[in-house]
Amino acid sequence: MSSKMKSVSKKDVVTALRRGREETTIRLRKNKKEQMLKARRLASDMSMNYTLTNDTAMTIDESTQQPSMEEDIYILKKAREVMVASQDNTTLVLEAVRSVRRLLCRPKHPPVDLVVQMVKMDIVPHLVRFLSMTKHADIVFEAEWTLTNITDTKLASVVVKQPGAVHCLAKNLGHEDTSVSLQAAWCLGNIAGDKPEYREGLLQMPEVVYGLIANLENYRSVEHMRNVAWAMSSLCRSSRDFGSIQPFIRPLINALSRLDLACDDERSKADKLSIDFIWAISYVAEHDVGIQALIDAGAVPLLVRIVARAPLKALLLPTVRAIGSLTRGTDEQTQHILNAGYLRHMLSLLNYNSKQIQKDACWTLSNIAAGSVEQVQMIFDQERYCGVFKKVVDMALNASHEVKKEAAYALCNVVERGNDKQIRLLIEVNQAMEVFVDVLLPRTDIALLTQVLKTLDTLFHNNIKYLGRFADREGLHLLEDLQSHPNNEIYEMAVGLLDKYCVSKDDAPDQNIAPECNTNGFSFGISKTLFPDSPVTYSFGVSKENY
Repeated sequence: MSSKMKSVSKKDVVTALRRGREETTIRLRKNKKEQMLKARRLASDMSMNYTLTNDTAMTIDESTQQPSMEEDIYILKKAREVMVASQDNTTLVLEAVRSVRRLLCRPKHPPVDLVVQMVKMDIVPHLVRFLSMTKHADIVFEAEWTLTNITDTKLASVVVKQPGAVHCLAKNLGHEDTSVSLQAAWCLGNIAGDKPEYREGLLQMPEVVYGLIANLENYRSVEHMRNVAWAMSSLCRSSRDFGSIQPFIRPLINALSRLDLACDDERSKADKLSIDFIWAISYVAEHDVGIQALIDAGAVPLLVRIVARAPLKALLLPTVRAIGSLTRGTDEQTQHILNAGYLRHMLSLLNYNSKQIQKDACWTLSNIAAGSVEQVQMIFDQERYCGVFKKVVDMALNASHEVKKEAAYALCNVVERGNDKQIRLLIEVNQAMEVFVDVLLPRTDIALLTQVLKTLDTLFHNNIKYLGRFADREGLHLLEDLQSHPNNEIYEMAVGLLDKYCVSKDDAPDQNIAPECNTNGFSFGISKTLFPDSPVTYSFGVSKENY
């Protein structure tokens, strides 16, 4: 078992289930995070006025009423005129680029509408051209910021498809001006998060990978570090090639370790900054070979320490996810998680007021229970102190469907991997049989239903007495109903269980009607064993003398 990956409970479906969960969560998180980042940038800019000089003069106060789309289009037209006609006047160019950027920073107009207008006016190629004006950091910064806001919309391809845009951004990661390198990292992170093909393309560019690593190792501000972390997490997400993201592992762990050592006064800021680093680590852990790489880099005790602090939900979610992914590995790899004391925090995670954290905690527990008997025992050892399985049974019966499903898988794995004593504790003390019966009732989750039927087979095969507990909870009636299930595999499994363990009285030979020969004749139909105290032998009048 030690070399077998922990997908026992969901061998054929665990990858699909996990991927669907992660993609939904990541998409929601990405939207919220980008809104947060844009809001932070706007917060320092909302009160600023700007002016286009000479014949393009127009002043906008962003703290007052928002201009109409017609006024915005007018500003775009005038800005483009300056970009084309006044290329040598860097002061005018700076104001023109800044005016366009500020239009995209305003929260009340849909940015995509403005981007469409910018495309029609051919403004984007000019912005890309300004990326190479490295001696004018302020112009480069404003151009990068504008392109970053464009990549925040569904029209990110407008930037990616511009010749030289990505290469200029990658080169600017090494710019001596912190603002320029910071904004380049942010823009590249947005591009990586837009489409898988963009992400894979960036990972094939050494100047991107090692440019980000250099920025992380030599960061010059908290904001700088945050943007690099955002870019790395976007690049690591769902990457198909582990080799391309492997260089990120050590720098990520080193940066997270520095943040973990923050003093109490800086703890809140450090925890918020750690979020993207841990998301990146969780993406690395999705790769089977990434599990050992993270263990070797010292990720396990670091992640468990973060859980122990019971931090904010936004940080706890990726941390629990990362640890869950690490427990997919071999027994030896999972043992690192257990040795770090992660089970001590399991009950608090199961009780945490977040369905996603509860679900991932149950998933992690399921992976651990899919290990060796000794590892299953470590859960039971913890059970004596904090009632882990009691909580899991309660969740499997009463939580939302997604949480119930993961909790039920954890219980199934204990039956599949545990010894007789562990199974008895689960069934007799923690009332897990109620969960297995409860799963049979909805009949809609085919993967979970299949697993529970397999678990029941294991359970009855190991000890037939559990069939009585199953029957007492109307389980046999539910099993009979599954004979009409539209899924052929479910139907065959239900029939197989009934044939194997529940032969009907009509089909079985009745030992009480066997004829008995004695000195007076044949007794037939009712055995004395039915009435052991009766002296009478019932005879049907057939004498042995007739034979």
